[in-house]
Amino acid sequence: RASIHDVIACDGGRTMALRDIYLDTETTVFDSSASASVQRGDIIYGRVVDFGEVSLLVGSGKLVIPPIHKPFLLDARKDSWGRKRITPERLSLR
Repeated sequence: RASIHDVIACDGGRTMALRDIYLDTETTVFDSSASASVQRGDIIYGRVVDFGEVSLLVGSGKLVIPPIHKPFLLDARKDSWGRKRITPERLSLR
């Protein structure tokens, strides 16, 4: 599931705890590269891929979105989806 995530905790060089800002779900991912270059409060885009008990972040590149842009991202979500709550099922519709 590709989405925009808040970094809520970071163990540099090992793991990150992420909160999907659209689905309001939390996941801890293993990512030695990204976790070394982000800090709590940063916003990143990427896809969380689950492999059994392990989750990885893929496709995030090196783009870190400053936290000041979070209100804009939330407003864009409202414009795109109206006032209905976003669910994983709605995101998978094409």
